[in-house]
Amino acid sequence: MSRALESGPTAPRVVFTPRELGRVGAAATMMVFGGTVIILLMMAMMGHYNSLAHSGPKAVLDGAVIALLLGKQHRWRVLPLLGIVYGLVLLIQIGVPYLPIVLTFAGILGAVGGKTAGLINRRLGILIAAGLFTWAAGLGSPIKIYFGTADQHEPFLWGLWFAEWPLRIGGAWLGVMLTWRGWAKPSPVETIEPAIDAESQPLTHGMPGSRTVVRGVRPAALRLAMLLLVAILPLAIQKWSALTAITLLTLTYALVLGSSRRVLQTLLGIVWGWAVFAAASYLWHHDPDRVIDLIRTFALRFAPMALAAVVLIGTTRPVDVLRVLRHCKIPRAVLLPMAVVLRQIPQSRRELSHGFAQLRQKGQWKGPLSLFRNPSAVLGTLLFRPLQRWAQLLSD
Repeated sequence: MSRALESGPTAPRVVFTPRELGRVGAAATMMVFGGTVIILLMMAMMGHYNSLAHSGPKAVLDGAVIALLLGKQHRWRVLPLLGIVYGLVLLIQIGVPYLPIVLTFAGILGAVGGKTAGLINRRLGILIAAGLFTWAAGLGSPIKIYFGTADQHEPFLWGLWFAEWPLRIGGAWLGVMLTWRGWAKPSPVETIEPAIDAESQPLTHGMPGSRTVVRGVRPAALRLAMLLLVAILPLAIQKWSALTAITLLTLTYALVLGSSRRVLQTLLGIVWGWAVFAAASYLWHHDPDRVIDLIRTFALRFAPMALAAVVLIGTTRPVDVLRVLRHCKIPRAVLLPMAVVLRQIPQSRRELSHGFAQLRQKGQWKGPLSLFRNPSAVLGTLLFRPLQRWAQLLSD
């Protein structure tokens, strides 16, 4: 499990080498960036968010990343760490409080299952690890459905979750097999050097209409605390009046500190999500009360969480968020990979904007339907090219 860097009975023992910590950061970066691009492209094509639509492509990506991370050295111990780092980054990005727990469990389950199966065959072990990780990563859906529907019987939503299982597992296996066919070639000259204090830009550098970026641990801590508060508190409240008050207070907070344009986009997305799922619920139950009750989920539970996340990532420097986590006694083995991810977010956003500009200049992007007209150009520019660059850093 661990090895000594020095000989002797009092020699310090480390579980992860600096190289492994950097690899975990690169793997989490690929999952965060690639997953975001996949979800955005699916939403552009469909006009709304649907986890079933993107679960397959996202699982292919995650399976490939896990296979590259584990590599030929059978690094089973890094999989739980990947789950922890990935979960914390998503907590900061979208404010869902149970995701770090779910993804940590996914990492542990994948590591245990993969190591056990790896005793029989190494490749079988990687397939099992990737399949278990991607399947368990979706266990946040039952929590979301339970709290979102107040434990009402909504077979449409539960059916969507169960339908994800074969897509998640099969997609992960496909991603693993793609890496075996040489999807990423080794790049011996590049290295991953995690650094906590190197990045001073906000997580969404260049956000239109954003306020002045705050500096210091205290403002970052207050914004992070606000995100956690409005993400957790509404889960324990059923009264409409209390939920409405929380939403209005969070909206005021977001308009004062964050980007007005981004706040409006977030609210429109929540309204559209409510309309889609409310229509599906009504077609199944023919019950208008359920349609109205879904407002409790989308407008009064999801909205505060989304608005607080917009403020945090739009006005806070990654280095200050990392310092807050360091003051919270988060282990250095977690902080260093997170530093790699947070350092890459502004760069990834700039690359994505530059990619869209290139496609528009060449006439290859004229809206969501361009993904069908020029799939190789769009996916190659926005997704595959940056992913391949990171994949090279993970190759053995």
